[in-house]
Amino acid sequence: GTTGPSATTAYPATSTASTSRALATTSEEEDFDYEPQRPRRGWLKALVIVLLLAAVIGGGGWFVMQYKAPLLELLGGSANPKDGVPVVKAERDPVKSSQVQTAATAPVSPPKDPSMVAAPAQRPPDPVALDMALQRRPLWAFMKSRFPDWYGDRVKEAAVMVAAERPPREVTKHLVDALVDYRRKNADLALKAPTGRHKAIANAFLENLQSLSARGPEVCYAFISQGESSPVVVDLMSTPDSSPSVEKHAIAIFEAVAEGKAQPVAHDRPKKEDYDVLASQLGKLGWSQADLQMFADPKALSAATPSRVCQMVRDWFKAHVEITDAAVQERLLFETLRPVVGG
Repeated sequence: GTTGPSATTAYPATSTASTSRALATTSEEEDFDYEPQRPRRGWLKALVIVLLLAAVIGGGGWFVMQYKAPLLELLGGSANPKDGVPVVKAERDPVKSSQVQTAATAPVSPPKDPSMVAAPAQRPPDPVALDMALQRRPLWAFMKSRFPDWYGDRVKEAAVMVAAERPPREVTKHLVDALVDYRRKNADLALKAPTGRHKAIANAFLENLQSLSARGPEVCYAFISQGESSPVVVDLMSTPDSSPSVEKHAIAIFEAVAEGKAQPVAHDRPKKEDYDVLASQLGKLGWSQADLQMFADPKALSAATPSRVCQMVRDWFKAHVEITDAAVQERLLFETLRPVVGG
């Protein structure tokens, strides 16, 4: 988040012969003590289905395409304005009244030079006033303190939009889109942060999904598939006090960016054995072999309800943060946070 990631973000699916062979091997080895349950289908509205298919199958799914290889590895491979305005009446002056009537009825000639026509007045941009408003929000206060140059430029841009009387939501979207773009450009720095910062991102992401799920599965799914740029998330961020979990998640990522820039740390990629640990942890959360296969299959996941998808993504991150082996957790988080910070 995403990034949050937008629906246009591409997560290339990588499938190799080695992961295919591993899939067959681990599928025989893994054994869960429960039967897979078929996800419910068919109740989504047509528009949601179209968006889901476009996001997941079309290459924009936040998690599926990025996680396909690791998963295969895991598997084994209005009032009147005049009201209240006092009217003051003066004594009638015949001379002045005649002059007013003459001026009112006289024809008005257009100016000879069109350039002399005055343009509508537009108030000048006021970045100071906008900054004062934004500083009441934790996210923008953090961005000003840690990334002042970037923040100052964005405030100037937004102030021009405010002066032009653009809708407030449009101004918010401009700021959010700029935030997403900045996150993507600094994703490598976030991944170089210490493991403690990676844990903070994962926990903030999980908390954010849980908070958005309380507003409805479609809200949670919108964030998973489109990140902060999702229209429903932009709506939340347009209203004070309605998006604390989204802001907390974004702050966690940019804290990692700042620390990864100041003190970069090298992390190893996960091993096959690490995914075995993750599979075991997911099993404790009730996942079956069929669940793992569905989560790795974009077409199958596209048929699942938003509620089902959100639950599976929450489980995926919960399993990561509950792994007790620090080295295994470090390697897995380094890999699984890639689409979160760079998508």
